Amino acid sequence: MSTMPVFLRESGYRFRFFSSDRTEQPHVHVDGHGGSAKVWLVPGVTFEKARAYDMRRQNEIEKIIIEHRDEWIAVWRRFFGER
Repeated sequence: MSTMPVFLRESGYRFRFFSSDRTEQPHVHVDGHGGSAKVWLVPGVTFEKARAYDMRRQNEIEKIIIEHRDEWIAVWRRFFGER
């Protein structure tokens, strides 16, 4: 799995995507506070998996993602050459 640099550190979480994720819909990988998650950005913010995150942590993560969602979708599309 090819790793990508962290593109946001906020509230103890790190947000990134992987260059090997090209065939999937836009999403982010999150880690921090002893857990990890994969969160879809489209069609809406949806957790595919959340390891060791209770609902309070998931709500924190969701709030951060919603704040940056449009920007991250644009970055994803530019990186993978999508329109």
